[in-house]
Amino acid sequence: MSTKSRSARSASRDWRAKSFLWTSLIVTALSIIFFFAGRYLSHKIKELDSRSPQQFLYELAQYGGVVISNIRLESKIDDEPFDSAQVQQLSRRLESLKGQIIFNVDIQSLTKEVENLPWVQAVRVYRRFPDKLEVLVAARQPALLVRAQNSWLIVDEAGAFVGTMRAIKKEYFGLPKVFGYETQISGEIEEINRLYEDERSKLADLVKVVRALKEKVNISVEEVRIQRRDWLDEVLFQVGWRDSQSRKFQVSLLSHYWEDRLTSLQFVMSDIVSDRFQEVSILGQYKKRWVLSFDSRSSEISKEF
Repeated sequence: MSTKSRSARSASRDWRAKSFLWTSLIVTALSIIFFFAGRYLSHKIKELDSRSPQQFLYELAQYGGVVISNIRLESKIDDEPFDSAQVQQLSRRLESLKGQIIFNVDIQSLTKEVENLPWVQAVRVYRRFPDKLEVLVAARQPALLVRAQNSWLIVDEAGAFVGTMRAIKKEYFGLPKVFGYETQISGEIEEINRLYEDERSKLADLVKVVRALKEKVNISVEEVRIQRRDWLDEVLFQVGWRDSQSRKFQVSLLSHYWEDRLTSLQFVMSDIVSDRFQEVSILGQYKKRWVLSFDSRSSEISKEF
């Protein structure tokens, strides 16, 4: 046998030995991998069997990135007390939605919940996929401050009670202050709105009076005292203000019979603007008749229009 033949057979045996060694190593490694993979898969299957469908869906949602992680609250509110109190309370409520699957949030139910807040006029709730909720809130605009037993109640243009505070904050100094309900109205805002519908109706009338006096007679009302007239099923608004010379005025109007009287009130005001006095009371609840009482003269003047 030649030397070349022996060398070829030796090389062939070496190659087969190396191939067998590598094959054995690969098979062993794959066996180990499959063994541990099988154990891991078996463990995961047992975990899935022990979980509720809700847990499984939640984990699936996490993997899909549709779990709420970002909430944007935008409030169109000009008044600091709302911004610092009610909005923060709403913000905490919305923060509790973080971690929920975005598809599970009932938009209609959440919208109704926010709309039921006393200070909210309108709200829009949007899903912004994959993981964001957007809540846009418009607040009711304060129109009056009503003195209650131990606090001031904020009333909007529709006569609804929308907030409360112990002392008047500077943002509200310019609102008319209403007296006459100190011993009648008490409780939480939601309860007050439910129990005092008649008072709310009268306050809505008062808001119209205040607005009309400003627009038609250029009077900025500062204070209103409300007196009940049971035999007329009416209330008497005693509206007070000061002019540029700090003179005090008060005009009395019935809650349902005042609109057609404002034109004649302009003539009354123009007649007395040059008189020298510190206070004047104008009684306007009488049909076609104004009664004026001046502090400096201690007399009454009747005028018909």
